[in-house]
Amino acid sequence: MKIKLVAEDEKRGKIEIPLSIKQIRDIYDLGYDVNDETLKLNKWKKPWEDFHNKLTFLVHDVIDDGGVGRFVNGKYKRLKEKHYMVKKPKWEK
Repeated sequence: MKIKLVAEDEKRGKIEIPLSIKQIRDIYDLGYDVNDETLKLNKWKKPWEDFHNKLTFLVHDVIDDGGVGRFVNGKYKRLKEKHYMVKKPKWEK
């Protein structure tokens, strides 16, 4: 799977920035480390929550395909059932 940030401008065209899955996961994990009080103080809470929700969709629902897991006897096991955090992705060909 390839992940890119794409910015489009009517006059200048389009630019694509490739990202690795590890980079996306790291940015997503950072969302849980951000101080909630700082977000409220700077009025970033709503925009940050919206962005983090999109990352949740990308990581859990798209990259991991809704897969969930549990620790059993100290080892992480992926379960067969799927649980989508935001919504089931609608792929287009």
